[in-house]
Amino acid sequence: MSKKIKNFIIITILFIVANGVAYYITQFNQEKRIEIILDKHSQTLQTYYEILKYNQHNSADIAYEETINNKRLLELLSKANSFKNSNDIKSLNRVRDEVKNLLTLKYKEYKKRGILQYHFVFPDNKVFLRMHKINKYGDDLTHIRSDFKYVNEYKKSIRGFAQGRTAHAFRNVYPIVDKDNNYLGAFEVSFSSELIQEYFTHIKQLHTHFLVNKNIFESKTWDRDDLVLKYTPSAEHKDYMLTLTAQHSKQKCIINNAKKLESLKNNIDLMMLKNEQFSLFKIFNKKSQIISFYPIKHNITKKPVAWIVSYSYDNAIKKAVENTFYVRIFSVVVFLLLFGFIYFILNQKEILNQMVDEKTKSLSNINRELEESEHELQLINENLEKKINKEVQKNREKDKALFEHTKMAALGEMIANIAHQWRQPLSAISTNITAMQLKKELGMLEDDEFVKGSEMINENVQYLSRTIDDFRNFIRGNSKKENFNLKDAINTFINLTSSYIKHESINMEIKVDKDIYVTTLKNELNQSLLNLFNNSKDALSDKEYDKYIYMDASIKNEMLIINFKDNAGGIDENIMDKIFEPYFTTKHQSQGTGLGLNMTYRLISEGMKGTISVSNEIINYKGIEYKGATFTITIPLN
Repeated sequence: MSKKIKNFIIITILFIVANGVAYYITQFNQEKRIEIILDKHSQTLQTYYEILKYNQHNSADIAYEETINNKRLLELLSKANSFKNSNDIKSLNRVRDEVKNLLTLKYKEYKKRGILQYHFVFPDNKVFLRMHKINKYGDDLTHIRSDFKYVNEYKKSIRGFAQGRTAHAFRNVYPIVDKDNNYLGAFEVSFSSELIQEYFTHIKQLHTHFLVNKNIFESKTWDRDDLVLKYTPSAEHKDYMLTLTAQHSKQKCIINNAKKLESLKNNIDLMMLKNEQFSLFKIFNKKSQIISFYPIKHNITKKPVAWIVSYSYDNAIKKAVENTFYVRIFSVVVFLLLFGFIYFILNQKEILNQMVDEKTKSLSNINRELEESEHELQLINENLEKKINKEVQKNREKDKALFEHTKMAALGEMIANIAHQWRQPLSAISTNITAMQLKKELGMLEDDEFVKGSEMINENVQYLSRTIDDFRNFIRGNSKKENFNLKDAINTFINLTSSYIKHESINMEIKVDKDIYVTTLKNELNQSLLNLFNNSKDALSDKEYDKYIYMDASIKNEMLIINFKDNAGGIDENIMDKIFEPYFTTKHQSQGTGLGLNMTYRLISEGMKGTISVSNEIINYKGIEYKGATFTITIPLN
């Protein structure tokens, strides 16, 4: 197999791997964006429900206070218990009629507040009076209403969702005790689930379904014609019934939804088994529809027996999918150009190798001819000098070709390193642009976030440019030791960072004697100080107190000692011994490569034959003590 074919295979594999990595990153970003959008819809549904529940609880508590403060009502309930115990049915019915007349106007007022049931039961769980069904009383609810059984047994109130004989509702059940602390029974204030759907539809403009588990009633109950609410099998789950209201139709809510949810059925079934709220999406007719599920738990068992399901549209998901597609196309084009160029460089290298081989063979042939024609040397002696000069010229051309070969090989390595160094800054730029675009679409992009995002992009672009310069200096070998004034060098460093100092509102304090001269690598020292400044600037970026960086320089025992401090909170002691290692970073992958402090360590220890160490110290600034990191650099004066 030829070298050219091998190169092609290797480049093709690298191209596939690079695109695979790009696909994974874009898929991860897309899933995160969609997750944020779905969480937003889930939280919206939960917030709306919590507000309604809070208002219902307040209304129920007001009804409870008005009930227990009605002295006449408590007297009648006490009589009702006495007549029931003495089996005086006639007197019991008379008291029931009197209570009904006493509460009729109040119940009308409660109904305007959305209260469906105003219901009184005796301590043995038998019904005394249903204000919503005046003529139905005397039945035993012990095995039907576990909440009444709980209140009568423990004399404690309970609230939440529960079934009844012919209806489910959001119920508030309270104990009734007279002034003599005699227990009179329990009463209920409840709200229909139909009210929830009207609340979401008319007030919050959000279409919802209220699903009830089939097992909440006995199977024969569903066929009764006296059910308070109408039910039909839901499109969302086979074990749940949909509560029908005036806002629902079978065509839209059952038939159409069954088609939309067909591909999501398995996911819905699995998620509902977790008994936690969730949201899914479906792109239907070029629109992104969000379906959010919120569980309603039984007031006694605390297990979900119903679900609120909302339907809404949000084109941000569709745009996220489209943006991911465009980014992948762009990545394919960029990688195609990049690896095509690398393939071209490798082929040029192969051509140079072939040229060297040909020249070597040519020289071998010449030597063999010279050996065979030694006896003719005397005859051609006068032409020998010309031949020698000609061969010398050929050798010079060969050396030139070898030099170009070496140069092209170094260029290939440089391009590979640039591609490695560019990967995370390019990812950071892409991620930041995508995040700003998403926040802009959602109306959440603040001016300071836009400015910070733009500055981050600019920093990464500058980093890319510096990477090119660093590699160029490496190729040219420009690093030279020189004798310079430290104060001037630090002034150059301050000029390079002045815009960051001003923008980040950093208080910078420098103490350096003006007569300190040192012989070392000036550019490397500036790069080291710049790396330390960037490290402190990033650590201070999210601090809301006064930001402070302090640097001093002094001479001790023919050594230059530089201290660089900040008040950013210091470094975690658990990672203190790792911060100079390559690729170790505490930042997000899109913000740091982990090479800054490692580069500083190598520049100082290998280039300038010095040392660098770090510790946490307490820094006093403007009378306030802060914890911060202190970097100490020690460099020989000569």
